Amino acid sequence: MARLSSTVAPGHWTNYDRGCHLTCECGDDIRKHMKLEDDSLKSLIKQSEIIYPEGSLVGALVSFPVGDGTAKYVVTSMRPLAMQHVPHGDSYRIPDAYIRGLRVEDIRKGLRFEKFWRDLANEKSNGRD
Repeated sequence: MARLSSTVAPGHWTNYDRGCHLTCECGDDIRKHMKLEDDSLKSLIKQSEIIYPEGSLVGALVSFPVGDGTAKYVVTSMRPLAMQHVPHGDSYRIPDAYIRGLRVEDIRKGLRFEKFWRDLANEKSNGRD
């Protein structure tokens, strides 16, 4: 049974409760804010891509389809399985009951699937068919 942290993943994210511009250095510059938020997500993706699905999953970025986007979470602990929300973009979330039902093996399957498609895309972009 997984747990959801009460804090969000580290990074530059919009604070929908108070408004980003009250809590961050981007001021009123939306382009600067979007770049900082995208850089934060890229950092999490880069960290996640080096995680081998059979080892520790701490730091893995996990995505779930929601509406017209994805809900993103970072694994923060293996025992007990715990995750932090990544409030990127529209800040989609999955229901708490869904999170509580997740198992480590579910996360591993998702990471294997993402790795398969990432490797396939890399082969195609390198000219190997």
